[in-house]
Amino acid sequence: GLAAASYDFYVDNITLASTPPPADITLPQNLLTGYTYQEGAGPSASQSFTISGEKLTDHILVTAPATFEISLSAASGYAATLTLPHSSDTLASTTIYARMKPGLVAGSYEGNITFSYASQPGGFDKPVTVRGFVVKPTIVAVAVDPLTNLDYIACGQSVGRSFIVSGTKKQRIPGFRRLI
Repeated sequence: GLAAASYDFYVDNITLASTPPPADITLPQNLLTGYTYQEGAGPSASQSFTISGEKLTDHILVTAPATFEISLSAASGYAATLTLPHSSDTLASTTIYARMKPGLVAGSYEGNITFSYASQPGGFDKPVTVRGFVVKPTIVAVAVDPLTNLDYIACGQSVGRSFIVSGTKKQRIPGFRRLI
């Protein structure tokens, strides 16, 4: 309560509360595209983006979508999640590398890399979208020597010639038939 006597004021039971300012993260880039590799040959090459933050109250948890992985190094250490420590409520500019996981089948892949506090669910509404695709391998036909002397006389057959077909996941080539 508040009381006054002879111009003296007394104050009792005062509570001060302060809500900390909202944390903020900075992501100069929010879209990474062009990830690609040939089926059976992954992972893709990595691409990078930077993140920084201020007014943080906890470490930042970075989570990749299921078909991508992230690291603090371009060369190694890729995983589904990373924890970025803060110091004195600040996260210094940090480079994160992302790539498409190896072992994916041919197709298009897209998802969001998300950011949240390590101790709390929910996150910052600033994802980085990643997009890429895995392509089927190309079959290559190689003729060691030119295919010559394939002439024939009316209603006859030419002399057989051979060539080598190489590649992975061989597929039928229209117009060719296997003679073995």
